[in-house]
Amino acid sequence: MKPVKSIVLILICCLSIIFLSESAAGQDKLISDGELIVERYLLEKRISLEPESEEYAQFLNSILWGGVMELSKVGTDFVKDQYDLEALEAYCIETVIQILYDDYVPGPPDPPAESYVEPQSFSDDKNQTFSYSRSLAIQYARDYYDNYNSSYPAFTSDCQNFVSQIVKRGGFGMSGDGDGCRSENTYSEWYMIPNPDPTIFCLGDGRYFEWSTGWTVVDHFKWYFTYNNSYAQNLGWTSSYSTAAIMLAPGDVIQLQILGSDGTWIGSHSVFVTKEDSTGLYVTSHTDDYLDKKLSDIPLSSSKRLLLIRFP
Repeated sequence: MKPVKSIVLILICCLSIIFLSESAAGQDKLISDGELIVERYLLEKRISLEPESEEYAQFLNSILWGGVMELSKVGTDFVKDQYDLEALEAYCIETVIQILYDDYVPGPPDPPAESYVEPQSFSDDKNQTFSYSRSLAIQYARDYYDNYNSSYPAFTSDCQNFVSQIVKRGGFGMSGDGDGCRSENTYSEWYMIPNPDPTIFCLGDGRYFEWSTGWTVVDHFKWYFTYNNSYAQNLGWTSSYSTAAIMLAPGDVIQLQILGSDGTWIGSHSVFVTKEDSTGLYVTSHTDDYLDKKLSDIPLSSSKRLLLIRFP
């Protein structure tokens, strides 16, 4: 019996290796086909983007969230069928993560929104009391969605910078004072302040400002407001537009997450809820610069979902 068992185990191992190899090859082909679709689109539209650049990654991120209509749905000249759509998604997600989130460090896992339990109240961390005005926040979003406020820098990926501006206008005070040049990698602080006289060694976009990544990075914003403090509530993730409509209202924030190959969910886009009606929520954002876009027009899948953040 022992030789037979050994042979069976060897066969199982061999079959497992073959299956994994075929799966990896299939995924590689899917990603490669997605890249070809993007290349063809850029060529035909005469759009010049440098591969591996932040601008290229942001273009791919825009595809993922429905910002490039000809590449975001089946039935166009570039996306013939569901396979093409899945190929585009696979390529965009892998490349966005490689360019923008190569050194990403995951934080606490997000719970499903459907299991959320309502707390008694918001806590008052660090003895700071903020009065959040949804109406002021919403009006700011409407005023500056396509007319950038010159009091702040504008980034290639500007969605979270814009959402932070909105929330600040709603009443939240900044925390932190910079470290001398551009960004400080921290989600324990939340600030964007002028740096009118940077040193000659302070180079790059936005050198006349200092900011925390809690202000400009999607996940760091979430961690600052809901984990490091309890200024807002992380209601969890959902793939249901109707769940989002039930749990949120104008004045709240939705983060759009993508699934990495290692199983980690990463926030890649941030939008602000500016309107609701009987059909659902409408959101406003920078980078793609839209006002009152229907949330259900943002495509979701097994690799793309919503993260719900409720403000007081």
